[in-house]
Amino acid sequence: MINNYDKHPPTSEARFKHIIHLFVEDLPASKIAELSRVILVSINNLLLKIRCRLAHFCA
Repeated sequence: MINNYDKHPPTSEARFKHIIHLFVEDLPASKIAELSRVILVSINNLLLKIRCRLAHFCA
């Protein structure tokens, strides 16, 4: 499994895209973890990275 979006991903690329889709729908991290079946800690770390990248691009 290769993920072109993250260097050390907790999930596959398809699941990563699903997590991004849920993030865009503005769901809380606990709901994203439940729907994507990924551990909440991994979701929190991933969402922090996404928010940092968004802040970087918006600055």
